Amino acid sequence: MDISIGPLSENDLEIADSIVRSAFDLSESQLAEICRYFALQPDWWLLTTLQDESARVIGAINFGPFTYLGMMAVRKDFQRKGIGKALLQHMLNWTQQQGISLLRLATSEAGFPLYARFGFSVFDQALLFQLTDHSHLSNYSQHFYLLRIDDIQVLVDFDTPIFGASRAAIFRVLLTDFADRAFAVYDKSGHMDGYLFAQLQRLGPWAARSPQDAETLLQAGLTLPYDEPPLAIASKLNLAAADLLKRFDFQLKLSNHHMLQGGSTLPDQRNLIYGHTNFGIG
Repeated sequence: MDISIGPLSENDLEIADSIVRSAFDLSESQLAEICRYFALQPDWWLLTTLQDESARVIGAINFGPFTYLGMMAVRKDFQRKGIGKALLQHMLNWTQQQGISLLRLATSEAGFPLYARFGFSVFDQALLFQLTDHSHLSNYSQHFYLLRIDDIQVLVDFDTPIFGASRAAIFRVLLTDFADRAFAVYDKSGHMDGYLFAQLQRLGPWAARSPQDAETLLQAGLTLPYDEPPLAIASKLNLAAADLLKRFDFQLKLSNHHMLQGGSTLPDQRNLIYGHTNFGIG
């Protein structure tokens, strides 16, 4: 097999979109999301070609304490040809050269055996919920605040102990792309108690100190319109997240493994995570 692995360029993003849609049987384009996260660290994306045809894409976001591998997809007609193994080995070699010791990723049951062979172990489940029938909560009256670019430092200070690393760059992008769709709640002393980004198809990132704060944020998010009934990717280690989503008529659609390599513990508080950004960057 003539497998070639090289950097993904900005000119390849539509190709990456076609690979992702083929791999996961998606009818809708993922190009906007791919562009959004490619721009965060464009040097950390790879494209595999087999016999001069684009076959697989993989990306990574280096958060500092750990690196998240994501957007790992092989076109359907090129699956089970050893391409995934070759690309993953290439990425692992490269991250090792960068001095990165802790890797995280989310994978389906189909991808689990490959990552297990490379020393990844399960530390959590990512539960994908979807609202069955969304209608606006037009009469919602509880007090919440809209997040702005100027709030990034407060947001980072709140989120970093929960996520385990700073997501300042991601928050900046989300606050630009989803203006007026990011909410926060504060205690009486003015300290942040939680936040929620309501993307056009997904609720997240979303974190809160208590189920009550999470519910206030969820209700705020459900006052908005969505392209389709919104999704939420919750951490299984946060038992309150599943209970809350089910109460609001979200149904569990699938469960992916959250895996890590290079450590047994994480510097985060997953019991406060109610919604991940996506499967690609956690």
